[in-house]
Amino acid sequence: ITSTTGDLAVTALTGGAGTIGVTTTDGSITTSGAISSTDGAITLTANDATADDSTPAGITVGGTIGAGTAAIQLLAADDVAVNANVTSTGNVTVTADGASDTFADDNGAITGTGTIAGNLVTLNAAEGIQANTTATTIAMPVRTPRTLNQSSSSSGASSRNPTYSARKM
Repeated sequence: ITSTTGDLAVTALTGGAGTIGVTTTDGSITTSGAISSTDGAITLTANDATADDSTPAGITVGGTIGAGTAAIQLLAADDVAVNANVTSTGNVTVTADGASDTFADDNGAITGTGTIAGNLVTLNAAEGIQANTTATTIAMPVRTPRTLNQSSSSSGASSRNPTYSARKM
């Protein structure tokens, strides 16, 4: 589903094992009913094509989102409010201020009262992440500190790529 004009309200979607994609060219996405698939990926993308920040394009999750074993991605040009459960046994990515945004800004926070659960949960937000949770563990990618080898190795090259690992808090 793609909306080329304005905001999009999603009352319910079921995809079976198929992929579900909901995209706005210039507007927000608000869900009020369940979006589910048994094993198909679910992606919601709210883009912002305006030349200023007067009409932010975000995602508000008001109904549950579940994808079985497949990935879930919530990608917004601006804020993401998760007010219902977002669950998968696959990976879940929530990115605020990460979709296409014509006006370069740092308007992008992840907020809400819902629960996000997945094999690996990745949260990216320009303005920050508000955590209201009763969960006992939160898993997210964390950069592992490394010391770069300044001397030449036997191959003449040193590894300069950062590594990431999941850490439970």
